[in-house]
Amino acid sequence: KTLLKQKNIRTVMQRKEGHEGRYRVQKLVHVAGERQTLTQHNESGVRMVVDVAKVYFSPRLGTERLRIAKLVKRGESVIVLFGGVAPYALVIAKHAKPSKIVSVEWNPSAHKLAEENIALNKANVQAVKGNARGAKGSFDRVIMMHPAGAYHYLESARRLCKRGGTVHVYAFVDEENVQRRGVQLATKLRGVVRHAQKTAQISPRRFRMCYDILTKHA
Repeated sequence: KTLLKQKNIRTVMQRKEGHEGRYRVQKLVHVAGERQTLTQHNESGVRMVVDVAKVYFSPRLGTERLRIAKLVKRGESVIVLFGGVAPYALVIAKHAKPSKIVSVEWNPSAHKLAEENIALNKANVQAVKGNARGAKGSFDRVIMMHPAGAYHYLESARRLCKRGGTVHVYAFVDEENVQRRGVQLATKLRGVVRHAQKTAQISPRRFRMCYDILTKHA
């Protein structure tokens, strides 16, 4: 009730540990206020509509999304696998000048919101509904925002990435395995790790990492 006294808060939800289902949806319990889960998130000059009960979305990755956007060079082509409601694609479109941005998502609710968010921001982004394995094209930069399962899609990322391009792979990693996991991912992608970024601490000795991998495959 105290939280509801703030003008910008209409609903209070309690987040439970972990995500569930094929779409990695956050477990939530209604605490107070309106029983609605649609909200608007503002980040780095971008507005996004999010349904917290139907899609995966992490506002805590705002700094990381901006980091990636600042790495994108003028004229690059970019594809975001597991693109959700298009936060990565929209932040990149806002802060970089790529020639093409594609955001791929197989959750129909997230895909629909991605299209709405692209229109809301008048962004030059293409939203594609489908599985990452079915994505087509050749790109300078591939972003894999699925820390629990990106490892299973590395072959798709390697196929999509141009030689000399960059793949950003997210993964949950124990502290003692940070370097080893980077080598494993780079080997699968036939590339080398240029940078390893800790994006969140999941538990005392476990992190969500992003490995920036430069590909060298033929």
